[in-house]
Amino acid sequence: MTEITLHVEERQARDGIFIGWVDVLGCIVHSRQPFLDAARALLKFGFPPGTILQMITSTGVKSLRGPIGKVAKFTVKDNDQGRGPRFIPYRAFVPRKPKDAINSSPPTPITPTTK
Repeated sequence: MTEITLHVEERQARDGIFIGWVDVLGCIVHSRQPFLDAARALLKFGFPPGTILQMITSTGVKSLRGPIGKVAKFTVKDNDQGRGPRFIPYRAFVPRKPKDAINSSPPTPITPTTK
């Protein structure tokens, strides 16, 4: 089974966004949840779902590990009730159409008039 190491480092701005890269591809994510987003990116690059992803922090700590096909199915949601973040099923972002585009009929053509 193939194993890929994801190196992560928080951006210099210290804003909670992490940069994640793998040796074979370079930088693949800028994210607040780099492990999960990297798994989805690797699937899009064509890696098999059974590929193991191992995350290592900038201090060398091995922190998370799992098959990308399973890891990619989750995202992190902050809990408003003070219990901390939790893993929930991932749903891909689907941009919504503007209201006008959904409920409007085709525009009426304007015909020039002569006086």
